[in-house]
Amino acid sequence: MLKRNAFLLAFLVLPAFLLAQQVPNMDNYTPARSSGTLPPDILQTTDEKYERSKTQINTGQSEELQKAEDNFYLQNNYQVDQILHSGAIMVGDSMGLYVNRVADSLLAKDPVLRAQINIYILRSPVVNAFATDRGSIFVTVGLLTRLSNEAELAYVLAHEIVHFKRRHVLTGYIEGVQMQEGQGKYEATTFENRFLKKHSYARSQETQADEEGFDMLVASNYDPRAAMGAFDILAEADFPFTDTLFSKSLFESPYFVFPSEYYADTIKHYRIDDEEEDNDLSTHPSVFKRRKNIKRRLIKLREDTLGAKFLVSESMFYRVRAMAMFEETSLRINDGEYKESVYINQSVQKTYPGNYFLEKEMVRAIFAITVKKNTSFFFGDLEELLAALFSGEGGGDDDDGQPTGEMARTTSFIDKTDRDGWNIAAVKYAWAVHKKFPEDKDITVWCVGLFRELTVENDVRIKDFNDDDSLFLTIGNKVLSDTGLVRKVKQNSPEGRFQVVLDHMHEDSLNGVKYWEFAFIEEMKDSTFTAMFRSAMEYADSLETSEDLEDLMTGKQLKTLEKETNENFYGPQGLTKVVIVNPIYQSYDSKIDNGQLDVRKSIS
Repeated sequence: MLKRNAFLLAFLVLPAFLLAQQVPNMDNYTPARSSGTLPPDILQTTDEKYERSKTQINTGQSEELQKAEDNFYLQNNYQVDQILHSGAIMVGDSMGLYVNRVADSLLAKDPVLRAQINIYILRSPVVNAFATDRGSIFVTVGLLTRLSNEAELAYVLAHEIVHFKRRHVLTGYIEGVQMQEGQGKYEATTFENRFLKKHSYARSQETQADEEGFDMLVASNYDPRAAMGAFDILAEADFPFTDTLFSKSLFESPYFVFPSEYYADTIKHYRIDDEEEDNDLSTHPSVFKRRKNIKRRLIKLREDTLGAKFLVSESMFYRVRAMAMFEETSLRINDGEYKESVYINQSVQKTYPGNYFLEKEMVRAIFAITVKKNTSFFFGDLEELLAALFSGEGGGDDDDGQPTGEMARTTSFIDKTDRDGWNIAAVKYAWAVHKKFPEDKDITVWCVGLFRELTVENDVRIKDFNDDDSLFLTIGNKVLSDTGLVRKVKQNSPEGRFQVVLDHMHEDSLNGVKYWEFAFIEEMKDSTFTAMFRSAMEYADSLETSEDLEDLMTGKQLKTLEKETNENFYGPQGLTKVVIVNPIYQSYDSKIDNGQLDVRKSIS
């Protein structure tokens, strides 16, 4: 397996994360894409790389260690190429070009080493960067969102370059083999002692990468204090890059408010567990000790050794970071983290309100949430529920029911909303975006889909909504006759009073009215809205008719219908050719439990 040398970073960005800095224009932002010519690192076969790597094997060591090193090169090249060919990396994209320019600046005095380094952006919201023995360094999109200046990025790269320069991946692998076999310094010791020594060795590698990376930062004229900033954000690696306030008003309007019980009034704040002592089972020293170690080196520098926070381009840094924030909203959706994407998206929109890309991605996220919410209970949900029940965890809430952080408050709110109310909120949001960007076919399709979800899965029809506000105002004004409720009014407006009625009066007091009945008062004045709604209703009715007809069919007729339906759905749809790009062949040994992958056969 490929050993990863990870240097994890995160930066908790507060509401005004760009206010005191440059705010790039992102009005016409388009998703990041690869461009240009593919590098040899991607075009060469794994077998070619393996054969070339084998020439580096140290023939002066024992035969067993030579075999171990040979196996390392085999596994390492295979694993790295799995990443390169996965479609998860970008080549020639704006973010990658900038990061490579920072590496150029960092290694300006060592062109030979620079020529051995290839840096790629990895499409992942996880905060990470890691080096490989081949000189490939991967930097995630999630990491870029957390950085506060270019010098911090330079320190991350310097840390990973040291891992490559000192061949830590290979030496760590060989160390593991010696530990397993009880060779060298591990000879005649217990397994527990060998295990702890191995982790101690890994921690020493991290310390070396920290220290030599710091020296590289200083030598390149970057601000050495950036290393301290990197360690500060390292402690927050598991948190989102923003902790801005989430309000349920994002999905509300003057005639539509959610019950307050769906929204957690209080939350717990993130806590950083940063202890000085190393965990014996950890491959990395504690953040506290790493920061303390580098701080000692920082103090020893001359007072005039300041360096620069930006050497390549300050404006480019802020644009790349903004791009990464935009990209994270999409990546979280792609990873199935729909609710988390909603939170990240609404937070970034506070700096870029009404941005086309963000609005579209928000519609995509809420559409996915709606479909999942409307789906009947299936095994995956049951599995998650049982895991949460038996582990005592779930929903991002602590034992006392309070979410930790604003992202958890968002996911908790979405989880608690009822199906009808959420579907209606989703339709309202999507419709508003559709009206702003009527030419976007994707948004139109999602909008139509949300109407269908509302009518088919929730059996909600136009007749279920009021088209004027008279009853809404009457119900809201009920609060004025109750002095106890008047004190609970936080906003003296019709919707503010309706919120109090909704939260503090029994449902009977609403005369059977559902809280969402007034949601579409403004929308139903638009004939295109009602036309799309009625079209969805007709679709729902057609499904019911089809089900009634199927009840009258014979078994043979049902099979014929199923065959025709499958052909229409899965058929070629006008396609006459299929091109297979970069097919992957993998060979497994069925004689071994779980079918172990045979890498040699797979790459030959």
